Amino acid sequence: MKYHYQFVSKTSARIELIAEYESEHLLLAQARQSGKASAALLSLFSNGIANYLPGAVESETVFMNFPTVALCRFVQHPTPTQSPKDRNQMDQFTIEL
Repeated sequence: MKYHYQFVSKTSARIELIAEYESEHLLLAQARQSGKASAALLSLFSNGIANYLPGAVESETVFMNFPTVALCRFVQHPTPTQSPKDRNQMDQFTIEL
């Protein structure tokens, strides 16, 4: 899964899921068909935040375009290796996992 991040504030980010593999396309198609967010789908957004901001814990997911785009609110617990400038990045980019 690829993630496109757009940080909205110090505690929220817009995250878009970009499926790469058939299993990911299937998961998104099943969610779209059922209209419900499964635990597996929600965990993708949580993983997306955690991969970019170590120590961050997602607190709320508000879908903007179900099931691929959501506004994710999070609480960030600084890690010992983070510098203050790294904690407040407001960049927009895509990464591959």
